[in-house]
Amino acid sequence: MPNDQFDFIQIQNQQDVLAEHAQKRFEFLTQRNSISYARQHPEQFVGADDAKLAKELSDITDAINKMETEASACLRDASKCEFTKFDISDFPLPQLLSPSQHPSSITVPDVLEEDASLAQATLEALGLRCTVTIQAVPGLLPHFVGSQDPPAGSTVPAGTTVNLVVAP
Repeated sequence: MPNDQFDFIQIQNQQDVLAEHAQKRFEFLTQRNSISYARQHPEQFVGADDAKLAKELSDITDAINKMETEASACLRDASKCEFTKFDISDFPLPQLLSPSQHPSSITVPDVLEEDASLAQATLEALGLRCTVTIQAVPGLLPHFVGSQDPPAGSTVPAGTTVNLVVAP
């Protein structure tokens, strides 16, 4: 605005800082979800250390909250805009098992009531195949696994197909 106390450089810096905060926030939220997934499915990762992952989850959540505070201050006052020092590489994930590292027999996990995409990714990461049948209900979008065959807890050979029925 014409009455602002900020010059063009400060305003441009504000825009750049806010853009970086938005981009990093998205990366950090994605990484936080991945860390949470690794904690829930340690059998899919090489040397997953739950205590280390729990600390990373806490630290990345603190970083997200700090970035949001920084971005809010920057939005209110261009003189408070600074690029964030947080780096996503400070929060590494354990390495996924390669297909050759999967056991020859696998216990089918319980994916009932999980999001269909997440359920499929979980099964495939374990070395299982997956088919998805969508059970349509007029007016509702299907998203969640309503049934699975073979059932959770079954021990099956690697490569077995698990049939999922997805319902709203």
